[in-house]
Amino acid sequence: MNRASKLICEFVGTFALCYIGGAGVISAKAAGASEGMTLLIAALAHGLILFVAVAATINVSGAYFNPAVTITMWFNKRIDGRGAIAFLIVQFAAALAAGGLLDLMAIYGGSSDAWTEAANAMALGNPTFDTGHLALPAVIGIEMMLTFILVFVIWGAAVDPRNGRHSGALAIGLVVAANILAAGSITGASMNPARSFGPGFIAYVMPGDYLPHFWTMQVAYFIGPILGALAAGIIYEKFILPPDEGRSPV
Repeated sequence: MNRASKLICEFVGTFALCYIGGAGVISAKAAGASEGMTLLIAALAHGLILFVAVAATINVSGAYFNPAVTITMWFNKRIDGRGAIAFLIVQFAAALAAGGLLDLMAIYGGSSDAWTEAANAMALGNPTFDTGHLALPAVIGIEMMLTFILVFVIWGAAVDPRNGRHSGALAIGLVVAANILAAGSITGASMNPARSFGPGFIAYVMPGDYLPHFWTMQVAYFIGPILGALAAGIIYEKFILPPDEGRSPV
């Protein structure tokens, strides 16, 4: 499989996750949904699009769609250094592109104050947490645990040769949906540095002060998921995989 096809799949999958997930939240709010219903819609939008995107691309690129997953796969020698760097660039580029289109979606949604509504909608469509009431170490810890669960499921359902790779698509979609339901209203349930950074950065640079603690949030959304992903990968690789399981880097 050539590298270009893998990068295209990683771009499309990451873009779909960020765009459909964010659009689900924006649409829910535009329809006047309650906070609880918006959380449910966010979980379903992210879980469903991840399910189909993983099923469509897992046999080409591995369907990482997440810098934390890319890093743990590189750490465990399932992707080489050049491939990992290329995946990271593509994943962040896709997230930024999704953020830009979410911006346009909000602006042309019929608002009389387009910039304000767009920025507010972008913030709603992006993982955030209340920096005034939730300590940074707590957010890091929660995001670490959520991502640990996600990557453990990825390892078991899509990496472990005792399971068919396609069987992992539904499991991965469901665990993301479950994690968002569990902690979306607390930490934003990012589990993915690109998903947090791309749309959030677009909202941050828009006129106004809509995400004043954006960079503080990124500290939690980078450290927590990366540590959680590394821990899950190391534990599954060292203690659960069959000892004669050969690596087949993507």
